[in-house]
Amino acid sequence: MAFTNSSLVSMVSISPNRSIGRYNIVNGVRIAPITKITKITIHHWAGVGTLDTFKNIVMNPNREMSANYAIDVIGKIGLFCPEADRSWCSSSQWNDNRAITIEVSNSAYGDASGWPISDASYKALIRLCVDICKRNGIPKLEFTGDKNGSLTYHYMYASTGCPGPYIKARTQQICNDVNAQLQTASTPDVSGYLVSLEANAPIYDTAGGKVISKIAKSTKYTIVKDKKIGYITYGLLKSNAGWVVVKNETPVVHTPTTSAPVQSDLYKKSLKANELVYKEAGGSTIGTVGANGVFTIVEEKTVGNQVFGKLKSGKGWVVVKTIQTSTSWWSGKYDAQIKELQQILNAGGAGLVADGIAGDKTFQACKKYTVKKGDTGNLIKWVQKRLGVSADGIAGTQTMNAIYAFQKKNGLGVGYLGGDDWKYLIR
Repeated sequence: MAFTNSSLVSMVSISPNRSIGRYNIVNGVRIAPITKITKITIHHWAGVGTLDTFKNIVMNPNREMSANYAIDVIGKIGLFCPEADRSWCSSSQWNDNRAITIEVSNSAYGDASGWPISDASYKALIRLCVDICKRNGIPKLEFTGDKNGSLTYHYMYASTGCPGPYIKARTQQICNDVNAQLQTASTPDVSGYLVSLEANAPIYDTAGGKVISKIAKSTKYTIVKDKKIGYITYGLLKSNAGWVVVKNETPVVHTPTTSAPVQSDLYKKSLKANELVYKEAGGSTIGTVGANGVFTIVEEKTVGNQVFGKLKSGKGWVVVKTIQTSTSWWSGKYDAQIKELQQILNAGGAGLVADGIAGDKTFQACKKYTVKKGDTGNLIKWVQKRLGVSADGIAGTQTMNAIYAFQKKNGLGVGYLGGDDWKYLIR
């Protein structure tokens, strides 16, 4: 069967970290192409972020990881590896050649939190799993505890806690919620039901498709079939004239106030009344914040050396951080810890001058390395010293929590240490 991609995505950014096509592999040799998806593998980020956060990770070739889809903390879905290609996600070529992999953002970080995900992310996960099953002919999402089920997890193939306690505890619920929608979809209500439609309401050629006509007059119409795309449910008119919107469940965005704070989707930011508000990130100004207060930021975008945050009120974007330029980033001062780091990197063939002064060459050498839970060695010990935790050379829970706190403090994506994280750590 031909591979297709989900229409639920709001971002498409194809990672270079993937293998073209899907194949049966024996002793490292491709034997025959795989033409049917039979599994879904759910992962958690071990971090909190937006689709832009995930994009920055998987577009970096040095990270050597990707996923077919990612779901961020506010429930948005992104495509980062076409379903026709194998992602690098589960530490198993066998699994990733047969599975659609999904990385889900956590809503809190650290082992103590249990690595939860938000309600919006959970609902998006269910919608995406249903969509994958329908398009790929997977009749039922089934967890068997091993690789034989249609739902698999990362821990089956590597020494990892992924997908975290929160998702693990809801494994059967995930299967039940997905299968309930698959069962409903397989037994449509042929008797139909009535809905009230207003004159001039658009009629679409398909659910979520192009407008081809309008409702002639305000009255009740018979719907014979439903199809939900995202937050919108479309109904097929009995006359077969096309599809109409019968239900719109798009979340309402509420304006945050200091007297009635709302739940943060990403983080909160203190802003002054005279700070500028932009129509788009890096776009034209449309006014000012208007009042001193604490505001909820739901999305981030970096334009040039400025990081913009989207206000939950929908009013626009504000500058939440200015990134130092390369000319002013490095202090040029001697640091004994930096000299120790350069010596460690040189042991791995970096060829640096161990002068104890951080700069672009030291940064580029660092970017070749990542620090993940369970990693060991002298570089791990150096990171521990830099972060002020017990330096035993093993990246355990204490070390990872210190990394998460460091990343959050500097406005970085929260997860394992790597990439531009080093720039902040060594300056």
